[in-house]
Amino acid sequence: MKLFPRSVLIVFAGVAANAVAVRADSASGMGERKVDLSEGVSLRVVEAGQAAAGPTLVFVPGWSTGADIWRQQLDRFAPTYRVIAFDPRSQGQSTITTSGDTPEMRAQDLHNLLERLGARRPLLIGWSQGVQDLAAYTERYGARDLAGLVLVDAAVSDGADGIRARPEEAAAQFKMFGAYQAHQAEYLRGMMGAIITKPQPPGAIDRLVATGLKTPPAIGVAMLGG
Repeated sequence: MKLFPRSVLIVFAGVAANAVAVRADSASGMGERKVDLSEGVSLRVVEAGQAAAGPTLVFVPGWSTGADIWRQQLDRFAPTYRVIAFDPRSQGQSTITTSGDTPEMRAQDLHNLLERLGARRPLLIGWSQGVQDLAAYTERYGARDLAGLVLVDAAVSDGADGIRARPEEAAAQFKMFGAYQAHQAEYLRGMMGAIITKPQPPGAIDRLVATGLKTPPAIGVAMLGG
């Protein structure tokens, strides 16, 4: 990956899960729709606020999650900014596809989505897997048209080089793949319990797990390996 231009704001945050759980009482004015992209892929989009002088805030979720993981942030910033979150392909209520479940294709989806929504000079905010997607986005499209980037709780992967350099970590990850495939619901519930430390409203974790279960395990593993 190329280094990011200095003109782009990059913020590496600590674990942000304390603020990402789904709220049952979402702010009024939040809209939801499906946006058709290319090759039969449609993404579920949640949006609110109005285009103003400031940038459009675009929230990119992590692995096995969807737009609702950002609900508190959408509620918080909607009175001031136009805010957008979405379910990436093969996640949540977006199209499930057995091809293109890679950071590069999700970056293309994001680019097409921004064009469909007329989101100019966006501030892109990626969490976990979303960080990889934003790295792929800037690699392909550059950063000139962005207001900035916020990278939350993930480092940019070094891909196959990392497997060779850290074989023990790679072995542990492959073992994790097996546990996820064999016990998807239990794995997702444990993951959500590990990343979300604040008490949640009744049913919040169940909804997050239900979103994760919409991704078939084989596709989820492919995403992790991508």
